[in-house]
Amino acid sequence: MSLDDSSKLDLNDIDRVFALWVALVILWNYGYPSAEPIYDVLIAISLFFVVKLIRIKL
Repeated sequence: MSLDDSSKLDLNDIDRVFALWVALVILWNYGYPSAEPIYDVLIAISLFFVVKLIRIKL
């Protein structure tokens, strides 16, 4: 099975997406330090999907 150029993932794109997700999670944790751990997990998961949507649209 071969992949054409349009379906290949570029490592730089993955790094940018991951960096954006990490930055948003860090902002959440510093902005709401007293949040319950379950909210930290829910926000991290939610931000993951938001960042994936941004990547799809770019």
